[in-house]
Amino acid sequence: MKTKAHFSIFTGLFTLVAILFTSLAPAVVPTAQAAFGISPPWIKNENALPNSSFTGKITLSTNNPEQDMIVKTEVTGDRSLKKWLTIQNEDDLIMKKGQSQFPLFVDVNVPKRAGIGEYRGKLNIRLEPLVKNNAGGIAIALGAVADIEINVTGDAVVDFRVSSARIDPIREGENIKVSLNVENKGNTAIEEIELKAEIWNQTEDELIQTLEGEQLDSKLDAYANGLVNVTIPAPELPEGSYWVKVKAFKEKIAVFETKVFLPVEASPERLAQQAAEEAEKEAAGKPGLPAKEEADDTEAEETKEVAEADEEEEKEEDLKAAADSGSNLLLTLAIAGVAFGFIALAAVIGVLVFLLKKQGNMPQAPSAREESDKHYKNISKGLL
Repeated sequence: MKTKAHFSIFTGLFTLVAILFTSLAPAVVPTAQAAFGISPPWIKNENALPNSSFTGKITLSTNNPEQDMIVKTEVTGDRSLKKWLTIQNEDDLIMKKGQSQFPLFVDVNVPKRAGIGEYRGKLNIRLEPLVKNNAGGIAIALGAVADIEINVTGDAVVDFRVSSARIDPIREGENIKVSLNVENKGNTAIEEIELKAEIWNQTEDELIQTLEGEQLDSKLDAYANGLVNVTIPAPELPEGSYWVKVKAFKEKIAVFETKVFLPVEASPERLAQQAAEEAEKEAAGKPGLPAKEEADDTEAEETKEVAEADEEEEKEEDLKAAADSGSNLLLTLAIAGVAFGFIALAAVIGVLVFLLKKQGNMPQAPSAREESDKHYKNISKGLL
């Protein structure tokens, strides 16, 4: 009887486990298909000061964003951490359909009276469908856990990480401005970063000079990330192209090194000088002459141009005077011609009048009839 009882209990437990496994099976398969992860899987601060704050960022990733998912969080562990941590936009954390990554920002505010020591906890993160499945299936929740590790200290700590550097082109005589992308990992603001810049020629076979600088143009707050600038005094580099090897130091130890290309353009003064020299060469027509000879040639050319201009002006005045004189002469000749014409006409008229008068005083020749009558009379006298 005892053996039968044990067998019945074992059979009942096995059946119950089988039923539970069968009911959960639809949830297990989709979970394997919908991968979910977080990066980084922690929120850490090794040097937090009392009455300080910082922000941590965790990126959620999934390979199967087929529907809108709501992000839910829960802090466990040290009770103090629950009051210190605040999730930004906690009531509106929606990972949209098709969105494979989602940033989660966590604000950490260490109170003024926080005790010195270590605080540990967990941040549980879950993704759940925004709209429940009404088709009778089981809604799958994807989850991950981030560690929370905060060490509260009373000591000021300076710590940073440089990830990149950039130098913009400059003109001759200008300062070199090195832009650094910096993460302040310490609990105090950063105002200086020691830099060393080696200036090399374009073929990197000649070190031209080594420059140093450290003062930031603006301070970088504790736990902040940002772009800061370090200005290095004017290197007086002539126009050309150079390589700058930049090194950043922390407590005299190099923590970052890179190589940046630096073009140096001609200064405005040099450009103006070059333009003036080119203009002088074009005016003189003798490129390559020394500056004094170019100036003398330019002055002689200008004097020659003035003389030629004066000569042209005199010619124009002479031509104008000659034109005026010619005009007066033509007018006089025209008047004289007209007068002479009138005189000649009067003379002709006088001659004609004289001839007519003279012809009127001469004896008139007998007409033909008179001659005929006279002839007949003479014949008649002869017959008689």
